[in-house]
Amino acid sequence: MSTIGSNWKYRCKAVLISIRPVAWVVAWLTRTSPRIFMFHRFCAFPHGPTDRVDGKTFEWILSTLSRGWRVITLRDYLRSPSGAASTQHYVVVITVDDGYADFYTIALPRLTAYGMRATIFPVISFLDGKSLWWDRLRRILQSTQVSYATGEMLGEELVLNLSSPLERSMTYSKLNAALLSLDNENRSRVLARLSQLLKVETMEIPGPDEQPLTWTQIQEIHTLGHEVGSHTYSHPNLTQLSREDLSEDVRASKERLEAFLGTQVLSLAYPNGRLCDVNQSVMEEIRSAGYARAVLAYLVPNGAQDPLFLPRMAVTRDRVDLLWKLYGFEVLSLSIREYLATLAKRVSTLLSIRGRNPLRVPPGTILTRSSPPSEKLRGP
Repeated sequence: MSTIGSNWKYRCKAVLISIRPVAWVVAWLTRTSPRIFMFHRFCAFPHGPTDRVDGKTFEWILSTLSRGWRVITLRDYLRSPSGAASTQHYVVVITVDDGYADFYTIALPRLTAYGMRATIFPVISFLDGKSLWWDRLRRILQSTQVSYATGEMLGEELVLNLSSPLERSMTYSKLNAALLSLDNENRSRVLARLSQLLKVETMEIPGPDEQPLTWTQIQEIHTLGHEVGSHTYSHPNLTQLSREDLSEDVRASKERLEAFLGTQVLSLAYPNGRLCDVNQSVMEEIRSAGYARAVLAYLVPNGAQDPLFLPRMAVTRDRVDLLWKLYGFEVLSLSIREYLATLAKRVSTLLSIRGRNPLRVPPGTILTRSSPPSEKLRGP
């Protein structure tokens, strides 16, 4: 049923974006909302890993953006010292997280060909040669010869089914979701326990398919006019850090990049980027560290109003999904849902107030022509 519903929604999206007058009207209505797109990984060919955008699709994306859209960096969109948004319409910001080398080999040449600039957010410890935790998790599950395993992890007895590529992929998704909310220390313990359980030796250095950008490449990317922002030093869950550790992580990454590039680094991408990964204390520390803008990983209602709480939209190979987001349907539908939710709340409040109205006739009241509505007549 869910698959049928999903297919139906997808077909509706495809139909709506194919009706050009409708797409143009929606784009016009949402013209002041920046499309801040989020990428992570790239690959050379369409048959590459499904979590990456292949070179041909990325070139199609850039070709589409070249027709009427202003593709600029986050720095240029929020160019004023106060961090206030520019008044430009039809703005697209391309952001790329983590700092994988495939940005340099796949995406950068195509961006250069189209004369477009992006904002990249590398993790400093990754640039220094320490593997990212989700890559370690995938490597453990892919390299083990164990088909089934049972062990205590994450506070419970887990049964791991690794009997097929599909089962391994499903297991990865479940463990990834569970590890996402842990702090770095506990996450490392779980990975060590998993490695022991599955009889796999893994190192904390990136594998052949997980290589980071080099510092020389970072310098070249900066020289070409792209913006280099911070994705923190170690990609932790910021809300789970002490105030001292939080300050150290976000400041260390900023200072390291500024010292290397010789320029201010004012943009940050929150690790994980969920709403639960950002709170008032985190935002205060980000501001105190000298950042002027920060991006989430999801859309939020009334987005782009706070420069430290900017929404983003993930990009995949799905061209229908890209056009749906580009034309503004995703932003508009979120605004409509938020409006309806607010309206429903107001109606509910009004009804509850009416329910407490002292002039409302209580049940069981006997009314006569001579008695006012508020009077309850009693029997003898």
